[in-house]
Amino acid sequence: MRKILALAALVVTATPFASSASNIAARAGAELLPQRIHVAKASFAMRRRFGPFRVIDEQTAELDGVTDRQSPAQFVWMTSEFPHLRVLRMADCPGTIDDVANLRLGRLIHARGMTTVVPSSGSVRSGAVEIFIAGVGRRVESGAQFAVHAWSDRKGFEVADFGANDPISQTYLAYYKEMGLSEMQAHGFYALTNSVQNDRALWLTADDMARYVRLKREP
Repeated sequence: MRKILALAALVVTATPFASSASNIAARAGAELLPQRIHVAKASFAMRRRFGPFRVIDEQTAELDGVTDRQSPAQFVWMTSEFPHLRVLRMADCPGTIDDVANLRLGRLIHARGMTTVVPSSGSVRSGAVEIFIAGVGRRVESGAQFAVHAWSDRKGFEVADFGANDPISQTYLAYYKEMGLSEMQAHGFYALTNSVQNDRALWLTADDMARYVRLKREP
């Protein structure tokens, strides 16, 4: 399991009885207008949050938090509500508590042809790096940070405790190649992630990541 690397309408209508009643209703409607706007904004804010995902606009969503077993379903729900989403910004992404679901989520993101973006203040760590790699397009602003480390199973065993043909290793390698990495890039990046123990982290820049994945560096 990849360890989480932490750095948490009301409408008033006029009555037909008299002009005075109409004036009262009109005034009431004007007074209630700010309240109606506030309620509408609150309703949209609730509607656009899907677990660790938040919709920013019709084409952009943000991942801010930990992914888990529910994240693939939440992503599908979000994209069904907002079918024009094309960009996934990654703000503070410490990792995942469910590796299997995390890779499933990455495949969903890739299948939709989404672009993953890490802003200058962004931090993408542990299993969240697999989500960044899932982007068909990948953009990284200057100052963004990444962190990788080895996986461990629920008993505490790490990749070094298994052979090269271990099913878990093959799962990650297959995923990287599905996301567009070459055979050499996939093996190189997987070796890099496993160069540090699970309870530690190797910090990477956009230049470091660009050695293994195709990305666009932005100011």
